[in-house]
Amino acid sequence: MTTKYTQLPLSTSILRIIAYCILSLMSVTAQGQDLIVSHQGDSIHCKIMEVKSDHIRYAYVEDDKVVKAFIPLSRVVLYQPNFYSYSEIENLLAVQQQEFQEEIIREFKQAEERKQKKGSPHSTFLLSGGWSQRLAELKNRNYDEETLAYGRALQSGWNFGTDIQFPVSHRNGFGLKYSAFYSQHADDFVTYSPPGGTPTTANLKSTVWIHYFAPTFNGTIPNADSTRAVMLGFGLGFLQYTEKAEVNPPIKASGNHFGFSLDLGYDFGLQNVSAPFIRFSFFIGNILSAKIVQGSNTVSGRLRIPENLSRIDVSVGMRFSDKK
Repeated sequence: MTTKYTQLPLSTSILRIIAYCILSLMSVTAQGQDLIVSHQGDSIHCKIMEVKSDHIRYAYVEDDKVVKAFIPLSRVVLYQPNFYSYSEIENLLAVQQQEFQEEIIREFKQAEERKQKKGSPHSTFLLSGGWSQRLAELKNRNYDEETLAYGRALQSGWNFGTDIQFPVSHRNGFGLKYSAFYSQHADDFVTYSPPGGTPTTANLKSTVWIHYFAPTFNGTIPNADSTRAVMLGFGLGFLQYTEKAEVNPPIKASGNHFGFSLDLGYDFGLQNVSAPFIRFSFFIGNILSAKIVQGSNTVSGRLRIPENLSRIDVSVGMRFSDKK
């Protein structure tokens, strides 16, 4: 810096002498931050950005922020670049950089914690039960309306079942499914008209069971905070049908075939070890042949009209998991 010597007031000269003494004492130290000394005796620790003919632009740290300002040259006694061995601005930027890195690490840890909070893949066990409605429409010219009405009463019933699911990821997995349909109906003085047979009036009570066993593929779609989830499932397995009629002698009809299942449900507590859920299930299948036993007589063969076992289940249940 070039200094012009002019006639200055005594106070200004003393300030300049003191400033130059300080510069001389600090010259042996490492440089880093600049110094501006004003006529008012203020020492401004800063980083000089630009020196113009009438002012100096500089930056300094205030309240942990970098502030830019300027000072007229007429108010400056002297200025010295790299006067200090450290820079508050560079230190602040270094601290901010470190805080930024720490924030990234913190967000990463929080993401990992949320991931852990969601729960690592774990096996689940579901118990459910509810109402069922078979979809087959009973119309047959060989039966009178009273017999068909009795059959329609057996179309509605109850369901219960269990699922065991094993995950392959946080959202998908495979499992095993068992579901049962149960319906029972009784009526007094029913006129039973078998095909080609003689109408008979009797007290009749029938019980229908449909069992379904299948391996399944399952998935979940969690909400934004992973506290609840939509449940999906698809199965392909084995349907077994049994119907018993308490007449004299009793009649038992049975048959089996392949079947499909589709599940759509909602889990109300995804992060909990146990939680309630609701589910709608759709079963598709029929039996093509049957075996009928009455007393010592047994008849089996292919059905002229397949027995439609398709149904809709509406169920509620509880999910249990081995999540720690």
